[in-house]
Amino acid sequence: FKYTKKPAFLSAISLSQLGEFSLIIATQGLLLKHISQDLFSLIVVVALVSITLTSYLIKYDDKFYNLMDKPLSIFEIFSTKGMEYMPTETKPKIILCGHNRIGYSILRSFSKVKKKVLIVDYNPEMIDRLAKNGYHCIYGDVGDEEIINKMNLGHISMLISTVPEVKDNLNLIHRAKKANRRTKVIVTATEIDNALKFYNAGADYVVMPHFLGGEHVSHLIKDVRKRKKKLREEKKIHIKHLHDRKEAGHEHPKT
Repeated sequence: FKYTKKPAFLSAISLSQLGEFSLIIATQGLLLKHISQDLFSLIVVVALVSITLTSYLIKYDDKFYNLMDKPLSIFEIFSTKGMEYMPTETKPKIILCGHNRIGYSILRSFSKVKKKVLIVDYNPEMIDRLAKNGYHCIYGDVGDEEIINKMNLGHISMLISTVPEVKDNLNLIHRAKKANRRTKVIVTATEIDNALKFYNAGADYVVMPHFLGGEHVSHLIKDVRKRKKKLREEKKIHIKHLHDRKEAGHEHPKT
């Protein structure tokens, strides 16, 4: 699928366990005398060990990846070279990390100044689509040091991150503020503790999707009650917006 070694490694360790369904198959094999008692016992032991280890592999996935970073290079059959699209010589002043559901909505507000926006995403299909629309974009993981160096953080005015990883967001805040204290840094959090952690690290604003969604609906209800807006018109706008998102490749809830 043309992903680099990090997402490939993280996907692999999440699938490394011998599932519990294999025990059902092994039991049936034992009853039908297709496998021996010794082989059945071995399958049970391997299943229990792998299920236990998977919990720790997922919990400390970043640490395991750092240990395996260099050895995994032999599997790096896809090069990220050529996955950068810079249509103009204008240096982007705004960086958007992650073109997901939130990133798509944010990017709409920059449509008139697309030459000043750089998008970083690790979905090669999304990068290809954005490049065709004329946006500056880089394919890669924001946790990758090489990608961060390509962002030219010392010459930007705003950095927006919609990625969910706490460690990556903390690193982006630190690197952006270190390169230029005046840079406005906006990151995303799903938990209050993480939001406070980002603010303490120097973030200028933390987006919390659940809170913003509730606030938007409450303001909409107030405007409808005061007859400043018509719910029927808002419905038409929303349906059009949903169709636009679907055409842009955001039809799946987990995208």
